[in-house]
Amino acid sequence: MAEPVDLSKLPRLTSRDAVGGELVSVDAEAGVVTASYRPPQELANPIGSLQGGYALAMLDDVSGSTTWFGGGGRPFTTAQISANFLKAVPMGEPLLGEGRIVHNGRRQSVVEAELRREKDGAVLVRATVMNVFLE
Repeated sequence: MAEPVDLSKLPRLTSRDAVGGELVSVDAEAGVVTASYRPPQELANPIGSLQGGYALAMLDDVSGSTTWFGGGGRPFTTAQISANFLKAVPMGEPLLGEGRIVHNGRRQSVVEAELRREKDGAVLVRATVMNVFLE
């Protein structure tokens, strides 16, 4: 059984801070990571919802953490993200991102990630992310 991850000892990531993110839970053994996001108003598009690229940054963030912890801390890079935007991502509401490893091989990791509204769990964006290990 894997040791629990002490989130208070993890370094802050500027990219995560930029989208108002914070890790909430890590289950390395199950390959699941959850993060909360409160994107700043500056990330809104002209119609007042979150600009899509920032939603992808959130999914890249949570899927990257999922790969890092589920892949044993091996260095990697994002190779591909495929996303479906199901609903507009509202500003001013807490969001949850969850990544779940669906394949963790010698050379790559595939993560299914979702961005949801915290209050009702509605899925706003769903993505499949492929990360390639560098070693």
